Amino acid sequence: ALEQRDYQTIQELAHKMRGSGGSFGFDALTRIGQSLEEAAQNRNQEAIRHWHYGLNHYLDQVEVVYL
Repeated sequence: ALEQRDYQTIQELAHKMRGSGGSFGFDALTRIGQSLEEAAQNRNQEAIRHWHYGLNHYLDQVEVVYL
């Protein structure tokens, strides 16, 4: 979406992530989603890339545990 400069899609996906992250105990996803949403609203490509990297790094660190 960033390559296409589709800020609306980025904003919508980030908004969904922001809304659902905390509901599932992933507060960091809420914070990243909020930052991505704001970056998309401002059409700030550098910030979007920064938070995309942060999201990828966070997801690489998440460990799934089945109880």
